[in-house]
Amino acid sequence: MSRIMQPARTPSGQVFDVQALQSVSGATFLRGAVLTFTSGEVNEGGTNPTPIVGVALQAADTNPGFAAANNPSPITGRQRKVSTARANDVTVFSATLTNGSSTRIAPVQADVGAQYGITAYSGVWTVDKNKTSTNARVTIVDIDTALNVVFFKFMDSHLAS
Repeated sequence: MSRIMQPARTPSGQVFDVQALQSVSGATFLRGAVLTFTSGEVNEGGTNPTPIVGVALQAADTNPGFAAANNPSPITGRQRKVSTARANDVTVFSATLTNGSSTRIAPVQADVGAQYGITAYSGVWTVDKNKTSTNARVTIVDIDTALNVVFFKFMDSHLAS
């Protein structure tokens, strides 16, 4: 499972909304993680995350000053900011589709319009066909059978304001 969750397009053809948001101290999320707010800072969401802020465009603590080569001491002035593709009512994201395990499954036309949940397997977030009803977080808007990915929007009821 090598494809990460990421922004794919906006209906108007414009660039998706990106913000640099402060991450919690000690965060360990990877690029493509679904983010939620924790005391005003972002962190990787847990099981059935809500309210959803967006998707991380970089891993936590990867800005200049973090993990500097040959320098084990902390660098002063570094910032715990992370570029985030904000979840909103226009941005379409893409991810692989799973069904209750980390194994990718091929999307089918019947998935378009369906509402499913999201799950992280070893830090890689997927759309999980096994999660429906109150566990749903996304609405599938399109599929790509050649790449085996789904295109989706986060449900309005689970968006952070």
